[in-house]
Amino acid sequence: MNIKELEAYVSKFKEVSFIERSAKVDEIEYHIIGMIWVENNLQLILLQYDNTYGESIEEKIKNSLGRSKIISTNRSELTRERRHKLHFLDTVDEIRIGQQTFKFSGMQYGYGYRKDWKITAMLSILLEKGWQPKSFTEYSIDEIMITTIDIKGEYGSIPNFQRDEEIKFCKGIDHVQGLVEMPMELTIGREYKEKIWFVDKSTKEKHWLQINNVYMYDAWAEQEKVYADPQLLKRFSKEELMKMQREHEVEFAEFCPRGMFFPVIEFEAEKDISLQFYNTSWLEAPTQEITSFSCTSYGIFLTREEEELGHGGTPLHADCITDTPMDKDTKKIQVELFFYHKVVDEKDIIFG
Repeated sequence: MNIKELEAYVSKFKEVSFIERSAKVDEIEYHIIGMIWVENNLQLILLQYDNTYGESIEEKIKNSLGRSKIISTNRSELTRERRHKLHFLDTVDEIRIGQQTFKFSGMQYGYGYRKDWKITAMLSILLEKGWQPKSFTEYSIDEIMITTIDIKGEYGSIPNFQRDEEIKFCKGIDHVQGLVEMPMELTIGREYKEKIWFVDKSTKEKHWLQINNVYMYDAWAEQEKVYADPQLLKRFSKEELMKMQREHEVEFAEFCPRGMFFPVIEFEAEKDISLQFYNTSWLEAPTQEITSFSCTSYGIFLTREEEELGHGGTPLHADCITDTPMDKDTKKIQVELFFYHKVVDEKDIIFG
């Protein structure tokens, strides 16, 4: 940032209307500051505070200062990340203020600790224009998520709102993640025919799955099939394709050495439920820095030309466990059913 950039940013703020409405959902606090009019565009400014996120920041600071000797494992990182939900706006279809409906075309959000100077500048401008915050005043700015919502369309000014008008964020379909952590020993090639019940550790809800098959997947062979597709020669020259393949293989070898395989679990489950497995040894291992081809950032998606049904007559799904490459002749695997994901209809959020 330089003075010129700061001057240009500040000059964009033409008009501000404060709304000051709050809501609390699942122990997460939300507060609408108001609307700003920037270059014929409307933006809604929203604050969000998640207490569990604040606790994780404090924990990281203690670790960096050497006050805590707790070693982070992949298990602890996965459970901590689960507590920090995706932004709730990811499933919002529209915003209604009284009788007026607004669609949004995008959003930007961030925390103070990421040192985004625009966040600090925007809050300073709002204070200068008369914002008198009555909530969130005791929280560190490092722990507050500041969101700017871009309202779709062009506006000559900020629409008029009545103070007592209801503000509703209308939500659509969402995916809820449940923690299970159920250990399982599975045999490669064995046919499983019985249902297995698992329990959500938070809600205690019971759900079932039925494993159909467990096999070893040759990721290298599949990669070679991709590059052998003659359709690619319509888009790239032979030399370009060979170069792309060589570069990809160098990176892929860090993720999965040639000759190693990944286990795949084929299963049936209740409607709208998907499952996520991890190797137990990987879960207990110390957390390492994520690379471009780490298991947490790279997934293998198994596709079928048409839907297959399992032993129980319901759609067959598959999860390729990519955290730990294994020998081709592996007979048994120690895994955990760690998460399940369920499709749900979300409730609207009403700001009072």
